[in-house]
Amino acid sequence: MKDTTRKSSNLRHSNFLTLTQQLSLKTLAFLVISSTYLFPFHTIALICGTPDLRASNLWNIPPVDLPSSPAQKQVLKVGDQVSFYAIDFRNYNQYRTKATLRTIGDFCYIFVEDSQWQLTITAKVVQNLNRVFEKLTLSDGNRGIYQIETQAFGHPPNIDNDDRIYILLLDIPDRFRFQGEFIGGYFNPIDQAHGKLIHPQLQKQMWSNERDIIYIDTDPLNVGSNEGFGTVAHEFQHLIHWRHDQNEEIWVNEGISEYAMLLCGYSSVEHLQAFGQKPNTSLTNWPADGQNQLPSYGATYLWILYLDEHYGGTSFVSSLVKNRSVGISGINQVLQLHGFRQSFSSVFSDWKVANYLDDEIFDQGRFGYRKINIKVKTHRKHRSYPINVTGDRLEGYATHYLEFSNFRIGQQISFDFESRGRFPFDIRTIELARGRPINVNNLQLSNSGRGNQILPSTDEMADTVVVVPSLEELTNVLGKSISPYDYRAEVDREVMTQTFVLKNPIHSRYWEILMVLSKKILSETPQISVLTDQKLLVSKTPMQQIQDNYVYQLYLPPRMAPNTILWQIYYLDRQISAGNLNSQ
Repeated sequence: MKDTTRKSSNLRHSNFLTLTQQLSLKTLAFLVISSTYLFPFHTIALICGTPDLRASNLWNIPPVDLPSSPAQKQVLKVGDQVSFYAIDFRNYNQYRTKATLRTIGDFCYIFVEDSQWQLTITAKVVQNLNRVFEKLTLSDGNRGIYQIETQAFGHPPNIDNDDRIYILLLDIPDRFRFQGEFIGGYFNPIDQAHGKLIHPQLQKQMWSNERDIIYIDTDPLNVGSNEGFGTVAHEFQHLIHWRHDQNEEIWVNEGISEYAMLLCGYSSVEHLQAFGQKPNTSLTNWPADGQNQLPSYGATYLWILYLDEHYGGTSFVSSLVKNRSVGISGINQVLQLHGFRQSFSSVFSDWKVANYLDDEIFDQGRFGYRKINIKVKTHRKHRSYPINVTGDRLEGYATHYLEFSNFRIGQQISFDFESRGRFPFDIRTIELARGRPINVNNLQLSNSGRGNQILPSTDEMADTVVVVPSLEELTNVLGKSISPYDYRAEVDREVMTQTFVLKNPIHSRYWEILMVLSKKILSETPQISVLTDQKLLVSKTPMQQIQDNYVYQLYLPPRMAPNTILWQIYYLDRQISAGNLNSQ
């Protein structure tokens, strides 16, 4: 069904196996392969077909006519031939293919498409796959994929009244010849339905295999390699997830499937590299069919791994699988269930910093990973000032890393930020000295999306500052949100102030305190405190803005007759002006 020119035995058997023997555990297995990172001489990429089925509306199709009796357990023996319905990913139509049962394990049946037997699949491949699924994996010499994942996430569905899982090895029809990518495996939820099924948009009949089944490609995927075993681990999680939460959003489901691969010892280094090259990938908006999905796999994998390492381990991820709320809402519920006060937004804010720093020591490892190493690409690097950048764009829950350096030790820069979209931004700043983090701060924005911060924020020996903006979508907003933003940076000139106290000529207990600035400020409003006889009367109250200046009107009640009245004006928590008032 695929172009035979891609059936290179050197790729699928000789070269690949030789290479995998030399690679470390971190680089052995993965669901999506990009030639950019591992095979520079091949244009080949492997993706999961499950998200495409959801995008094409082949998901949770309700039956229009139910059978009169439940399915009966089928008694099978090795050598039995069965006709299966499968998906042609070139047009998402169903077709029938014949496959023969080649082995029966304690937890699985392994069927091989007849056209692939002794061509891409041999008895040894089937034997090795059965052993990995049921007995041992790279991460555990005493547990197979089945035991690891069922103990972590729960048991799969059982539509066919048979505790064994069907693993169908077949050559999946796809658009490899035209797009340079192929479907490595998929789970089809149609198989979890009984009765007559009608596609809601196309109004055509669909058929269910009425079995707990996952589909694994045989060409060019090498099923007997760690890559193939990782694909099985990935798709098996989708099957389990379906039992507990049929409507989970793609990005969460795919992230947990990536995490399932890690649990079994088949990590996705290539996905991390793809995300590292494109960290402005949205975490929550899964790319459409035909777009590059590799960075999204890396993003969702990192996200689930961060939750695992910082918020309760595998039990947290297990709760996420079983929680019926989806996406951001589900994550917020599980955080609360496990006793954490953080929200999705606050965890995301720390996560994006961790992706840049990956430091297991700084701030007790809050911004690091134990199980993997990650390095992300900076969006822009600035080494001379002033600068003025307009029209940079971010998608919802995507991140840019803006690096500022080459300023003298002790010198500071004034950074101004302004968003032009309807969604709010979250901005963190990372201060480094010789490559090591010394401070991580928040940059507060006004309701209009403007903010200013002096960088670095302290007198420590910082030589580099990284500003990390990300666009925050409103909770559970459907579709994409994209917002442009602008920023400026210049070597800081101290804000010079002149303060005038205007006493009312008629009312002696009424004053106007006017502050005139030498340059416009965009973020926090200056605040004023007033003390009478060293007792606090007004505590850091925002002044009123009049054009580019600020004023505060003070009225002293008649019952008060203080000996001293002291006013103090603050900006960015620093006192910038002070004086005394005469109450006589």
